Amino acid sequence: MRICITLALAVVPVTLSAQRPDTTMIPRALANALISLGDYMGGRDPQIVVGRVAEERLAALVPPSARVLGGVTYPNRRNSQTTTILSMPERPDSALVLVGARLESAGFKPAPTFESARGESGGFTSSSMGGLGPGMPGSMLSYCGSDSTSVTASITDGENRGSMVRLMSSRSPRNTMCDPEMRARMRGFAVEEIELPTLRPPTGATGGSTGSSGGGDSRETRALLRSNLSAMEMIDHFVVQLREQGWTLNNRATDGDLSVQTARRTDKNGEPLHLILADNRYGNRDHDVTLRVWKQSRER
Repeated sequence: MRICITLALAVVPVTLSAQRPDTTMIPRALANALISLGDYMGGRDPQIVVGRVAEERLAALVPPSARVLGGVTYPNRRNSQTTTILSMPERPDSALVLVGARLESAGFKPAPTFESARGESGGFTSSSMGGLGPGMPGSMLSYCGSDSTSVTASITDGENRGSMVRLMSSRSPRNTMCDPEMRARMRGFAVEEIELPTLRPPTGATGGSTGSSGGGDSRETRALLRSNLSAMEMIDHFVVQLREQGWTLNNRATDGDLSVQTARRTDKNGEPLHLILADNRYGNRDHDVTLRVWKQSRER
């Protein structure tokens, strides 16, 4: 039986128009989602919609298995923004794949990563980011549309081992990773010494890069991923991408939950580059993947 409640001003972190108080009965699941997920968009005169997407163009982004609970729209903002809440029977990692597939089939492209915005070439890239903050386990997808729109999908655990999805849409890329001006501000005057190969995690793997470090003759980056693949299968996935980017594979060693691959190539100046890629799988689905590239000049 569907339980409905009357939405009061104190229930969710939005304010209904004072001109016409809205006492629409909404599903408890929608109210709970708006409370637990919050809504950091803010804005004037937000309107809550029930049982449908907050903006019609978002209907194409809803997977067939999803149930639309409703959402919030901000019609009076210069930069129109909406939030739509979906309930899906799939677990978060499977829901992540389905939502990403709908976004890509609708013509959206993965937003640039923070690393690329800062001018850090290569490394682990992904449109998903694991963990949304303290007390908010899950994943987030960020995509850009050809018409300057941006869509972010937050995916968390739902009821009965399912998922709760929050689709946040913006008509303008301003102050998002789809904004070229913001990426230019983040990039600043970064100077790249060593370019890492670009490695995209397997479809369905959640998590992503945890940052990078290095000096004048080496760079290292690390990714924490969640996937059902074994350590050997994870490295197999990345090996294909290394070959495509001109790396010659050297040695490979696998021992249980640890798999390591080495490779080499030359940079644009003809200097030899060396690479080591390692995956340490721990637990049932957790992977700690490390990529390191260093150069050794011919004079040494």
